[in-house]
Amino acid sequence: MWFFKKVFYGYWQDNLILFLLIGPGKPIFVGSLLLLYYKSYSEKLTYRYIIKCIAIPAVYYITLILFRFFLIDKFSGTNHTITHLFSAGIFIIFLSYFFLTKKELKTKTRKKLIPKAYKKVMILFYSLYFFLLQIPIWDALRSVFKQLEVPNDSIAFLLVNKISIGIYLYLYPLTYILFIYALSELTIFRRLFLPKNVSINENTLRNKKELDKLMEYYFKEEKLYKDPSLNISSCASIFKVSTKELIDYFKITNKGVFKDYINGLRVSEFKQLLQNEKFSHYDLVGLAKECGFKSKSTFFRVFKGLEGFTPNEYKKKVNH
Repeated sequence: MWFFKKVFYGYWQDNLILFLLIGPGKPIFVGSLLLLYYKSYSEKLTYRYIIKCIAIPAVYYITLILFRFFLIDKFSGTNHTITHLFSAGIFIIFLSYFFLTKKELKTKTRKKLIPKAYKKVMILFYSLYFFLLQIPIWDALRSVFKQLEVPNDSIAFLLVNKISIGIYLYLYPLTYILFIYALSELTIFRRLFLPKNVSINENTLRNKKELDKLMEYYFKEEKLYKDPSLNISSCASIFKVSTKELIDYFKITNKGVFKDYINGLRVSEFKQLLQNEKFSHYDLVGLAKECGFKSKSTFFRVFKGLEGFTPNEYKKKVNH
């Protein structure tokens, strides 16, 4: 607490260099950095786009420096008005980047990430903006109270004042650290919130319709799942795609894990064969192996997990 009050918060007041290093205003860039961060998932960032993205907060920050160190004496009689304008500027900039980033997430980034990763990104996005908007909201509220000449000893004023100061002493340093960290270590920053391999393979997105046809042919017509040695690598080889492409295909089509999907098809096949007269002389294990299961234990475990009862219980139920 002493450090933030005396060192971090106190010494930059009249020193331009310290203001640039540790003074307020830099969190205004966080919105543009978040937009660039999410944009990097859908396309390669160009210098022109980066400059365009940070132009508005940069103009705001430069204007803040000019007023604080060079023009404050000329506008000494309008300090409250200028404070309101700067507070409104922060709020407008934050909201603008909020909607721009939200649009980017929903229209482009969503297509590039697996569903679980996208949900995590959205939670992070809303959490960060809720956190960032606390600064301009409470600061604006304190300014309104002063403008309305609310008594300084009133409960409402004291509460708002304490919350506003607390935000500057605690939330502001945290946003500043976030700003520096995101700026210098964008890759590490990304890994902090998302695991590896969360992006959807470009070929998967382009070839989804073709993969749909291959799935339909090999699993519905050829019944490839009957091969007990089938795994995702061998299946990808048959489809003539990479294993990563096939993994991503299962993610974007919500088919679940490849192994579970295949076992589900095998169980469905078993249930059909059980009622087929041609296979009436088969025992349960024989039917299971006919469907692609390697062993009795695996078959019984998978069947009960999917159906809720054992194959024997299911057979009795069907016969009745």
